[in-house]
Amino acid sequence: MLPFAGSPDMWSQKLGRWLRANGFADARLVVHSLRSYKDALRRGRVREDVARAIMGHSDGSVASQYGSGHSLDVLRDAVEKVTY
Repeated sequence: MLPFAGSPDMWSQKLGRWLRANGFADARLVVHSLRSYKDALRRGRVREDVARAIMGHSDGSVASQYGSGHSLDVLRDAVEKVTY
């Protein structure tokens, strides 16, 4: 059971509307555009653990659950390395 209600299509449409309302006019930007973000992080040579934190992923290890995670400065610096 997902922790939120609604179909994947509904959430995709909500994201699309939010993107357009916030200045992202390119209709090619869709939910699946996030998949290519992983490649952009790799091209920016962002460390894998930082990339996982940005994307909300885990490596599945117990050790990754300890600590408070990366600082916002570290995450911001990594995001700034992304180019298209």
